[in-house]
Amino acid sequence: MQHIGNCAKVVFLCLLLNTGVLRIHLKNILSFRIKIIALVILFFLATHGIAQISEGFYNALPQKLKPANRLNITSAEKRQILSTIDATSVLPYKSEINGLIASLVTEAAQSKNIQVEIDNYTSVALHYEDISHDSSILYFTKVLKAANGMPAYSKDITATYLSISTVYIYEQKFDSAVNTLYPCLNLAMRLKDTTSIIGVYSNYSIIYSRLQNFKSAIYYDRLTMQAYPAKRLWDLDYVRYKLNMAAHYTAFFDESHIPLYKDSAILVTRSVMAQKNLQADYWLQGCYYILGYVEYEDKNYAQAITLFDSSLLPAYSANSRFNVSRPLRPSIFKGICLIRLGKYKEGKQVLDTLELGVRNYSLKQAVYLALSDASVALGNTAMALQYYKQYKAYSDTLNIERQRSNVFESEQKYLAAQREEAITRLENDNLKKEKEKQRVISIALSTAAGLVIVLVVFYVVYKKQQLQRVGERQTLTEELHKMEEDMKLQQEKNVDFTNKAIQEQRKNISRNLHDEVSPDLAALAFFIGDLKQKARDSYEKDLLHEIELETRNVYQNVRRFMHNLFNNSVITQYNVPEFLHNLSRRFSGESSMRITTVFDESDINKNFTAEQHTELYCIIREAVANSMKYSGASALNIALKVNVRDVQFEIHDNGKGLANAGETKGLGLESLKQRAEALNGHLQFSSSNKGTNITGYFPLQ
Repeated sequence: MQHIGNCAKVVFLCLLLNTGVLRIHLKNILSFRIKIIALVILFFLATHGIAQISEGFYNALPQKLKPANRLNITSAEKRQILSTIDATSVLPYKSEINGLIASLVTEAAQSKNIQVEIDNYTSVALHYEDISHDSSILYFTKVLKAANGMPAYSKDITATYLSISTVYIYEQKFDSAVNTLYPCLNLAMRLKDTTSIIGVYSNYSIIYSRLQNFKSAIYYDRLTMQAYPAKRLWDLDYVRYKLNMAAHYTAFFDESHIPLYKDSAILVTRSVMAQKNLQADYWLQGCYYILGYVEYEDKNYAQAITLFDSSLLPAYSANSRFNVSRPLRPSIFKGICLIRLGKYKEGKQVLDTLELGVRNYSLKQAVYLALSDASVALGNTAMALQYYKQYKAYSDTLNIERQRSNVFESEQKYLAAQREEAITRLENDNLKKEKEKQRVISIALSTAAGLVIVLVVFYVVYKKQQLQRVGERQTLTEELHKMEEDMKLQQEKNVDFTNKAIQEQRKNISRNLHDEVSPDLAALAFFIGDLKQKARDSYEKDLLHEIELETRNVYQNVRRFMHNLFNNSVITQYNVPEFLHNLSRRFSGESSMRITTVFDESDINKNFTAEQHTELYCIIREAVANSMKYSGASALNIALKVNVRDVQFEIHDNGKGLANAGETKGLGLESLKQRAEALNGHLQFSSSNKGTNITGYFPLQ
C-alpha cells in the first residue's frame, strides 16, 4: 500500500511535467539527462513526505482540520486529519485518505525516532477503528512493538492497550479485550495514570453490560466513580459514567426486582439533573429516559409515557451525549406502555414504525411480547403467534447470553486468581533476590572492613572458633541422637528376643504336655470306659459314665490349652488390625489425607506371631509417615491378604512420588526392607509422579 501511494504520487508529478502546470519547455532547455535527474528528484520528494490534497478534499475538511498549505501537508497535520476525521464524511476522497495513510506509514517505517513511529501508527490505527478492526489492531500492535516496553513510552503503551481493548469490545471478543485490559491496568496503576485507570474500569463495565451481567457492570461503574479525580467532577465524561451507572441500576432492577437498585438509579439520575452548570440538552434525554424506564418497571405506564415524551423532545434528543440509541429506546418503551394501557392500536403503530437495530435482546424480547399481546387484543392471532415465536427466540438467546456471561465471569475469576498467584510468587522471588543481594553486599563490606581494621581479624578468628564449637556441639548432638536410636533399636531387638524365648518355652511346654499328659488322659478315658462296660450295677455304670465324661472334658481342655500355648505368643506390643482400624478412623472425612484399609482381622489374629505383628506394624507406620512427609498425597490405600502359606501386602498413595526413587537411604526405606527380610520376606518399592507403591510378602510360620 505504501509503494502504491508513492508510485501514484510519482506518476502524478510526471504528468505535471507534460501539462501546463509545470511546463517549462524541457525540449528546448533540458537534455535527456536533465529529464532523468528531474524525475529522480521528483521521486525522492514523493517518497519523503511531501504530500498534497485536492481542493475538493480540502474544502470537505472541517475548519479546524484544514492544513495551512494543502500542497505541502506536514506530518502533524496528516495525523490530526486521520485520527479525527469522520470517515463517512469524506468517502469521495478515500484514495486521498489512503495516500495520507501510506505517507505516514512510510515515514514511520523509515524513521529512527520512536516517538514519530508511535504517533504515526497511532493516528492510522485510530482512523481504522470504525472502518477495519483488523487494520486498527494491526497498527496498534506496531505501536507496542515500536515502544518495546520502554519506560519512556509507558503512557503510549497504556493508551494503546486501552484502544485495543475497545476495538475488541466492538468485535464482541471479550476474552481478548480482558487480556489487554489486565496489563493496561497494571501499568496504569504503576504510573498513577488516572485517565487510563478510569478507561479500564469503564471498558470492564461495558463488557459486563454487553454480557447482560449488570451486577458486575455496576461494580466497575463504582470503581470508575472512585477513581475519578475531584477536580474533574461533573465534566462530560463523569456525567456520562454516572448515567451509565444509573442505566445499569435500572437493568439490574429489571432482572432482580430489588428496590435498592431502583432507588439508586433514581438518586443518581436526580443528582445529574440537579447540577446547574451542566448543559441541559446534553444529558436530559438520558435522564428522562432512565426515570421513564423506572416508572415502566413499576407499571406506572402513564407517568412513564410522560417522561419518555420529555426524552423525545427535539431540544434534548438532537444534542444528547448519552447513548440511548437516540430516540429509539424512549419510542420503543412509549409504544409498549401504550399497549399496557390498553391502547393496542396506537402502541402497535408506534412499534411497527421503528427499526429494531439495537443489540439488546431483552429490549427486543419486551417489544415482541407487547406486539404479541396487542395482536391478540386486536384479533390477529396469526400475527400474534409470529410475534410470540420471535419473543421466545430472543428469550432463548437471552438465556444463552446470561450463561455465557456466567462462564466468562468464572473464567475471569480463575484467571485473576492465577495472576495473583503468579504475582505473589514473583514478589517472593524478588524479595529473596533482594535479600540475597543485601546479604552479599553485607559480606563484602564486612570483608573489606576486615582487611583494614586489625581488630576485625581477631573477631573473625573468634567467630570461626565459635562456629567450630557450634559445629562440634552439633556433631555431638547428632552422635547422641544416633546412639539413642541404636539403643532404641537394640531395646526392640531385646524385647523381640525375649518374646521369642518365651514363645519357644511355651511351645516346649505345649509339646511336653502333648507327649506326656495327653496320652495318659486318653488312656484313662479308655480305661474308665472299659470299666463302665464291665460294671453290673446301674449306679456304678452311671458314676463311671460321669467320670468318663469329666475325664474327656479335661482331655479336651488340656488339648485346647496346649494349642493356645503353642500358637499364641506373648501379649504383643503391636497389633496390626487395631493399628489399621485407627488409621481408617483418624484419616477419613475432613482429613487432608484419606486412608483406606482392606484386611481380614480374624485371619491376621489367627495366624500372626508377635514378631510378625511387630515388624508389619513398623513397616506400615514408616510407609505412612514417609507418604505424609514427602509425597503430598491426598489418598493412601493399605491392603493385606493372608494366604495359606504367606501374607501379601501393598501400600499405595497418589502423591507426587519421591525425588530419587532408587535411593532408599534417608527415607526409612532401607529399614522397611530389613524388617521384611527379618520375616524371611521381601519388599519392593516404586515411585513416579503418579504416586508411590510398596509391595511385599512374608511366609507364615
